[in-house]
Amino acid sequence: MEEAFTVKTPEIYYLKPKSGSAGEEITIKGRFFGTSRLLVGGELHLGDRRILIREWTMDPKTGQSKIVFKVPLLLAPGDYYVTVSNKVGSDKVVDGFTVE
Repeated sequence: MEEAFTVKTPEIYYLKPKSGSAGEEITIKGRFFGTSRLLVGGELHLGDRRILIREWTMDPKTGQSKIVFKVPLLLAPGDYYVTVSNKVGSDKVVDGFTVE
C-alpha cells in the first residue's frame, strides 16, 4: 500500500518576541509551513515587504513548523502584519509584529 500525504495551508501560532529592532532575530511557530521553503514556494512578509528567511523547518510527521528571520535594517518603525505563504495558501496575523 502506498503512503499518501496532504499539503495544508500554513497556520501561524505565535511570534517570539512580538516586537524588535533592526538585526534582532525573531521566531515564528506554527504548523504546515512545508518541509522545504524552496519546494513549497515558501515566503514570509512583514506588511508588503518580503523578508529574508534564516531558517525554515517543519516536522513532516506532526506538521510543527518554525521560521527564523532577522528584522531588516531599513524597515521603518511601526506595526506590521505577518504573512506566511506556501503553494497551498497563506496565514496572516494582522496584529503581528512591531518594529521598534
